[in-house]
Amino acid sequence: MQFRETSLAARHEKVDLMIRLTLLSLGALVLCASSALGQSDKAPATPRNAFVTALSFVHQFGTPAALAPGNDRQLKATLQAALSEKPPELSGEEVGEVFDKAVFDRWAGTSKVLTMSRLEELMQTSTPKSREEIFGKVREHADLKRQTESKRKSKIDDLTHP
Repeated sequence: MQFRETSLAARHEKVDLMIRLTLLSLGALVLCASSALGQSDKAPATPRNAFVTALSFVHQFGTPAALAPGNDRQLKATLQAALSEKPPELSGEEVGEVFDKAVFDRWAGTSKVLTMSRLEELMQTSTPKSREEIFGKVREHADLKRQTESKRKSKIDDLTHP
């Protein structure tokens, strides 16, 4: 009889631990879901600041050597110098080491410069459609997770409260 009580007490401790872990997971899920629900289905808007726009463009299309962490200061200094003109734009001469020359020339065309509006246009047209679906898929995943946790909690309740 004593052995049975110890076993039952151990089971209650395990169930209590499972309930606590489930509630903690559920709390984390709710936090993630609430932040995901605050997001729109659309990808974030392209930034309007010239430096931020250029830096985002470089992160999307720059050469691996230019994007190496050790070259971060040099990259930002190069962009800052190139954008110091009025109106801000990127010329092949100023940012030649940041982009592949043939690709930059194709983007710039005959003008040999990329204006901020051209950078934004290239980023919008080059963004894969799947990226626009990310926030919707995060929301779907959160809903599925919530349903799974709800089913798991009801099963635990059935086991603990017969």
